[in-house]
Amino acid sequence: MNRKTKGKRNQLQAAAGALRDLTPPIPADGKPGLPDEAGPIAPADGKPGLPEPEPEPEYLDYSEEDAEGEDEQSNEAEEITFTEKDRKDLPLLEQRADSGGRQQAEAIREIRQRQLWRLILDDDGQQLFSTFEEYCQDRLGHPRQWVTHLTNWLRVLEEMDRLGIKERLTVKAAQGLLFGRLEIAGGLRAVLEEAKEDGVTLDRDHLREIVIRRAEFNYWSTDGKDGITKPAATNYAEYKKDLATVKELGDGPSSSDVVTKAKALDGDLAENIVAICKQERVLPRPESLLVVLTGEGLKQLVGRLKDLGREQAEITERKARLKELNQQLREGQKKEREEKKALEQELKAKGVLKVKAKPQDDPSQSPSPTPPEVEDDEATEPEPEREVSTSLQTALENLDVALTGDWPEEESQLNAVLLKAQECETTLAEVVAKAKELLADAQEPDAVPSGNG
Repeated sequence: MNRKTKGKRNQLQAAAGALRDLTPPIPADGKPGLPDEAGPIAPADGKPGLPEPEPEPEYLDYSEEDAEGEDEQSNEAEEITFTEKDRKDLPLLEQRADSGGRQQAEAIREIRQRQLWRLILDDDGQQLFSTFEEYCQDRLGHPRQWVTHLTNWLRVLEEMDRLGIKERLTVKAAQGLLFGRLEIAGGLRAVLEEAKEDGVTLDRDHLREIVIRRAEFNYWSTDGKDGITKPAATNYAEYKKDLATVKELGDGPSSSDVVTKAKALDGDLAENIVAICKQERVLPRPESLLVVLTGEGLKQLVGRLKDLGREQAEITERKARLKELNQQLREGQKKEREEKKALEQELKAKGVLKVKAKPQDDPSQSPSPTPPEVEDDEATEPEPEREVSTSLQTALENLDVALTGDWPEEESQLNAVLLKAQECETTLAEVVAKAKELLADAQEPDAVPSGNG
């Protein structure tokens, strides 16, 4: 393989690597010099499986040029012959690379394309940096991704100049173009024209939304499998309206199974969807609705689902409030019991609170219903039956919380709940049996002694 063939191969590999780096774009680290750079970018919210197009010679993909695969150490690096002009240009270009804006991007790109960074030597006369990434980090003070964003921004500006587009984009805005999806979205001109038609600013978020929307419709409407991913809308304008419609559902609990289950039932699809949502208290995923409905039918269904969503939100809010109130009651009762116990112990220790000893049972006398007398009328000993009642009341409140709380959906988790409920049922049966037994003993009259008298 000759040098030219190797160089072409490395260039294609590097271009593919740049596309992977850029989709979704990785945020810069905020170092000075990069115009209008900001924080992290949320991951793409498009459908999984959308392929990243391979770079084609006739299409300007705006990916960063990785000429000759400079990030790999190879023998080709030793074959590079630098001229005296190269040595003079490097410090001038590095000075421009410390400035900012377009001339900064142009200088960095030229250093990379001409591989002038290899001219920098260590004290032993050896090449100081083994990769361009090391050069960027150590010499320029920026990570390679920063350089990637800056270089792609420059190529976008150059293409806008070629197309005669007057608007200008910041580096941050250019990141929203999602270069790996830009071709299937129709290219730079189509995206910018739609942004202008929509009357939105040319910022990262708006451009990103347009690219994803156009790319998804173009891909799924052409190559998507009918009934699974292909949108119901017959053209992009309708699809765009449908997207705005389903966005009204918000970000509440949703499931991708709702539409699948509804399609398996007989009758009207929209009615089946609403019935399943009522039963399962969940809304369908928006992208699932885009596959089966469009236009006015979709709008009417979304209106009904929005009402269900509000109702579900109110139920969720009330359940959360009930849980909060139950917790406050339990904490309040616990605090009162602890305070009561502490006061009793304190009064006992001071000899203020004394309980008379319970008299021995006399078989000839019936049990007295009167509780033990206390010397101090203002304080009483805790009665056993009260503690039992309090414990049962607390258990009942906990069961109420469990009954009104959020239940799991997975079979394994539901089985675990069932086992725990059965344990509670067994223990409760034992408590009921013991209460009945003690009650029967208390109600049974004393036996009359037999005699000859």
